[in-house]
Amino acid sequence: MSDKQAQDYYLDSITGHRPTYKRAEDFKRYSAEDLREEVFREFRFGGYSENQNKQKEISPEDRKALKVLGLNAPATTSEIKRKYKELAKRYHPDVNGGVESEKLKAINQAYSYLKNRKAYD
Repeated sequence: MSDKQAQDYYLDSITGHRPTYKRAEDFKRYSAEDLREEVFREFRFGGYSENQNKQKEISPEDRKALKVLGLNAPATTSEIKRKYKELAKRYHPDVNGGVESEKLKAINQAYSYLKNRKAYD
């Protein structure tokens, strides 16, 4: 084995001979949650299997909370979080003078409900 091959093997062994992602400009377009989901899918952590590609049945409460946020099922955690931040900024009392505080309360309740649900983790 040459020195170059030994060095390559050593560097590859640091990650357990698993594929790694190169740091590049195109990864900046992904959020940390999107990358985490991709890694979990890639390495099948948490019992992920190909059979889990089936969509889970969504309860009426989940659909109602998604409707409040203006999303359709199924929605990823990052989509829910992104939409919540957008709506929270739009309906915040400091921005619109407290006119639509009930709408903000409904948005907060819907986000809190979805955030605590395991169906969207």
